[in-house]
Amino acid sequence: LTKFREYGFDLEEFNKKCKEFKTLSFFEIESDMNIGVMAMSPTLKNIIKWMENRIYIEEHNITVRTSEYPKYVMYSGHDYTIVPLEQYLNTVFGCPMHYPEFAANQFFELHKSDYDSNYYYVEYFYNDELLLNVSFQEFKKEIENVMWSKNEIDTFCQYGIGKYFWDYAILASCLILLVVFILNLRIMFYKYHQRKANRTQFQHNK
Repeated sequence: LTKFREYGFDLEEFNKKCKEFKTLSFFEIESDMNIGVMAMSPTLKNIIKWMENRIYIEEHNITVRTSEYPKYVMYSGHDYTIVPLEQYLNTVFGCPMHYPEFAANQFFELHKSDYDSNYYYVEYFYNDELLLNVSFQEFKKEIENVMWSKNEIDTFCQYGIGKYFWDYAILASCLILLVVFILNLRIMFYKYHQRKANRTQFQHNK
């Protein structure tokens, strides 16, 4: 730090520029918004399902304590999972995107209106900043309009090809091990019978 000051560097300005370059580099890597939509489709599908389940038991006055009707769900992720979710919401609702700082967090909250018992709405927060407030019906409709199906994801990622490749690779490995095992047994029996024959010949010569 002393050397920086001696050479006339403004540390605050230096850190600011470093962050700008880091942010630019990160979003260049994650520039394809379709990747974010594809990657977060399964997650948002689950989130919508859990919200629908909570609305159902609320409307029917049901008390349940199972994993199908959670009040709170937490995902642990990294910058490369936070950004795809930001991309999804930016694509659908125009929510601003942020560089994911250390300990960044995203929250979806489902609320019931105090004035209309049939109205539910969703709020989305990024690091305690409210970025979205829409009705649950609009939230569900807009999310599902661009959501990728499992087949679309499998096709895009060539998951089926990879899956069968590893199935065949494992099967081939097992067959190779079996062949090696059988060859070793044959060699062991051959050597056993060879030694036995040698002992018999030796005793016969005596």
